[in-house]
Amino acid sequence: SNSDDVLIHFQESPQGLATPPNEIVCFDNFFHEIILSTSNGMDAVTTYAWTRDKAGIVFGIPASGTGNISGPLHNITPEVQLVTFTITPTSAAGCQGADFDVTIEVFPEIQIDYLENQVICSFESTDPIHFSSFVASGTMAYTWVNTEPSIGLAPNGSGDILPFPALNFGVAPVVAYITVLPELTYNGLTCMGNAEMFTITINPMPQLNSPPDQVVCNNDPV
Repeated sequence: SNSDDVLIHFQESPQGLATPPNEIVCFDNFFHEIILSTSNGMDAVTTYAWTRDKAGIVFGIPASGTGNISGPLHNITPEVQLVTFTITPTSAAGCQGADFDVTIEVFPEIQIDYLENQVICSFESTDPIHFSSFVASGTMAYTWVNTEPSIGLAPNGSGDILPFPALNFGVAPVVAYITVLPELTYNGLTCMGNAEMFTITINPMPQLNSPPDQVVCNNDPV
């Protein structure tokens, strides 16, 4: 009997690699471009398709795509979100390598809750000023700057502002503009939020103008 030789070619599958493999990024910031390659020398013959999760709450990049990954991410929740990209490498011969993942932690938007302006008279005590934000991850901190230290408040500080006796020794109202900057620290990264401003208006104490002395005769009008 005759025997025929059968030659079987085994095509190698690409072994995917991402650089960097994970990142953490502030709200609406561009992260470092994720460069896709192979660890087994098949860069020139490999293409990459990817999908990601959290597309309903983290916007800015499509739910699927091809090639290297870049762009900004907008997290609309109050928590830091971990977004996972799952990448499939495929060789020119059609051989798929094993899926591999890239993760990006995305900060929420950092905004200060509404700050109410205050209007008081000189020597009256201000209301306490408490800073807060709709953020559920990490540690929040607040720094502030005051344009009018003459009212009895320091030119700058951090944290809540306790009640203090406001001062105005002039004859016209004094308006202090206080700008507050929020920041969120999580997993070693600190991101700044949008600054907000409020005012404290100090009205002067009423002043009595004394009329000049008069000398009149009995029964004369004054």
